[in-house]
Amino acid sequence: MKFNFIKVISLVVVMAMLMASLPISISAAGLPIAVSDAYRASAYYQAACNAYSSYTDPATRFVQVALSQKGYKGGTYSGDWAGSGGGGKYTEYGRFMSKDGQDWCASFVSWSAAAAGIPTNVIPRSAGAGHWKNVNTGTFTKVWSSDFSTYNGYKPQVGDLVLYMPYCKTCYSNTGKYLNYNSYDLTAHVVIVTWVSQNANADGGYSIRIVERGNGNKVSESNLNTTAKRTANCICGKNTPARVVQGFFRPNWSLVGGTTTTVTPQPAVQLTPATQSDYVAKEFVTETNACVVTQITKPYGSQVTQCGLVLMDANGNVLKNHTENVSNVGKSLTLFHSWYDINLELGYTLTKGTTYKYKFFTVADGVRYEGETRSFKTLGKSTYTIYFDANGGSCSVGSREIEENSLYGTLPIPVRSGYVFAGWYTKKDGGMLASDTTYHSSGSDITLYARWTKEEKKTITISYDGHGGSGTMASEIYEYGQTLTVKDCKFKQSGKEFYKWVLYRSADNTYYTPKNGWQLFDVLEQNKYGLEGFDPGDKINVNEEWMKGCPKDGTFYFIAVWTDVEEEEVEEEETDEVVIKLYLNSPKMTVNGKYVNIDNQGTVPCIINDRTMVPIRAVIEALGGTVGWNQNLKQVTLKLDGKTLYLRIGESYAFDENKSYKLDSAPVLVDGRTLLPVRAVVEYFGGSVSWNNSTRSVTIKYSK
Repeated sequence: MKFNFIKVISLVVVMAMLMASLPISISAAGLPIAVSDAYRASAYYQAACNAYSSYTDPATRFVQVALSQKGYKGGTYSGDWAGSGGGGKYTEYGRFMSKDGQDWCASFVSWSAAAAGIPTNVIPRSAGAGHWKNVNTGTFTKVWSSDFSTYNGYKPQVGDLVLYMPYCKTCYSNTGKYLNYNSYDLTAHVVIVTWVSQNANADGGYSIRIVERGNGNKVSESNLNTTAKRTANCICGKNTPARVVQGFFRPNWSLVGGTTTTVTPQPAVQLTPATQSDYVAKEFVTETNACVVTQITKPYGSQVTQCGLVLMDANGNVLKNHTENVSNVGKSLTLFHSWYDINLELGYTLTKGTTYKYKFFTVADGVRYEGETRSFKTLGKSTYTIYFDANGGSCSVGSREIEENSLYGTLPIPVRSGYVFAGWYTKKDGGMLASDTTYHSSGSDITLYARWTKEEKKTITISYDGHGGSGTMASEIYEYGQTLTVKDCKFKQSGKEFYKWVLYRSADNTYYTPKNGWQLFDVLEQNKYGLEGFDPGDKINVNEEWMKGCPKDGTFYFIAVWTDVEEEEVEEEETDEVVIKLYLNSPKMTVNGKYVNIDNQGTVPCIINDRTMVPIRAVIEALGGTVGWNQNLKQVTLKLDGKTLYLRIGESYAFDENKSYKLDSAPVLVDGRTLLPVRAVVEYFGGSVSWNNSTRSVTIKYSK
């Protein structure tokens, strides 16, 4: 296999990363043992609670509670988690066993059993490893003969306790004892089995993983072979190697009550999803390509000869079966990664908007091992049909093609004599209202049904008030469904000039705010009046929303707002900062306090899927940048102060020359104008974005 497709990690690095990880789950239930206040406040206590409440099988619960402590460091006599013992010198596991300052291996085993609720007639409590050599409870299986050289074929199980650590056979021959840590003691260390290989190794032993309170007083997980040998700097000078493991203590789980343990044999080689950030980062999916990654765990001494990937369609039909020979995975390594770029390594081009399945495999010691079947979906959109049912009326459009996860866009307006169109719905009766900002995400064709209400003739009266100006303007009557065109101001006032019309009812000086169709603006920069208003020539549809806001007397008044003819000019300070304000549903924006039109088509900012989308050309050009458009790719190119960002309509990621960026909302086209997620774009170029909920406005700040 090519080296750039299989990444090898040394066992030392892997175990260091495992020991550094901390559980984050928090259980509502506490442990069935007393703990110190300092330990209770730690993440290790929370992780142990979660393990205790998550498993009912006694062996599994025992192992998971022990594993939840990985990374915990008992420390020296002062301890990293000081208890309440003599002088505060108890570490947590030693505190449990009333052994001042100790956090040794056997104390950890006893604490894990107690924290898992395992009674003492199944796993006794002891602070000494040698206790399990002669214990009468459970089952103790001695693996070796008297000289620790002949294996008896015993297969360990998850939850067993392992006793090990003899070093020098010469010392045993001379004294009948082995030298361990500069003292003669037959049993020096006890640990817990967390995993066992399914098959025996070539020498008849088994590969296992263990959790222990080991070197540095830290709880960690590591690999062990039942047939491993070890020597030390023995005082006899011979250093004759002896097998490490002395025996196993198998708890009698049937005494716990309830469900007895059933250990499912694990495969010798396991292929699982990658969890390390460096390898997760290699995974990607585009419209026509993907890169997939797996983590492979194997026993020490196992020889890997092949690795590969099976690519399938959504139904499981094989599209590509890729195999490579492997020569760079050493026998001493226990964990490595494999990844494939499907275009480059498999030579296969994917179809956009399509679901694929895949499965990694590897051949170790002549046996093929396969990972679970996983899946991904390429980016891009599939095309579906929207059918329009006028439901008693007539419609000029019978159907329309639309891409998955795209906006419906402008929907046709059907007609029906004597009725008013109330909108398109997903069902004839009931269903959801569809609009031009609805996304098609059903994954299938859809029919929209017209909804009608009986037409009722309603009228309102529009009057104009000069608000101190002289002159008259005639009132007008409008019917429901008509378009109102705001009149030019005919009133005159000395020293003043007309600025805006605002709605006003003379009866009680109440200003009206219909629910939609009104443009929000600040009257003069000082928000002098703070009212919503209109310019002459603005067009208003006299619709149902206006009817709901109609005063009791049926009359809406437009009142004139005046400004002084000659206003004092204030010299603007030169600044490199550009401040832009945009208002929802308003075609105007301010650039450093000056009102300008967003464009000549009346495009307005809006909210789509809880994200503020703005017409990006006006914003980027106001900041001094440029905007480009590629019709074939439906791609927007933004350039500002030496940086370039690319975005595509409907795709939820942006990219520059170096990397891609995940967007919380995809760019869209509305009435021929490109709307982009404002925060993602502005913050990419170094600006800031803030939202004012009371004024429904977005403020953009950018320093050149």
